[in-house]
Amino acid sequence: MLFAVVFGAAASDVDIQQSVQAFIRREGVRKIVSAAEQVTRSIADGGKIVWVAPLDQLRPRRAYCDRVNLVIVIREDTDGEHGLYVVLPHSSHLPVAGDGWTFEPKDSQACFYTRKK
Repeated sequence: MLFAVVFGAAASDVDIQQSVQAFIRREGVRKIVSAAEQVTRSIADGGKIVWVAPLDQLRPRRAYCDRVNLVIVIREDTDGEHGLYVVLPHSSHLPVAGDGWTFEPKDSQACFYTRKK
């Protein structure tokens, strides 16, 4: 599977970004947001995170909520983390670059992010 190779420890930031953006194009934002809502509910319930399709294809390391939005960490290293940021429909918090965060594309409901430590 593409993601197993590209998201490995040796993958560059550019490889991960291109893979996440290809994933968004292939699966579609609406499908990703729907799955993200389910994952967010499992986080809110305090139990183990339940990964649902298509997000399970990313082989995420972990996830957490940034206010009400979902952050899916695909790779972490000494510099920071990289992955998929999903703005949920009921959120009024849009991602804004700064404080170590960058987003690409900047105006999407699902985007690649980098968060530097």
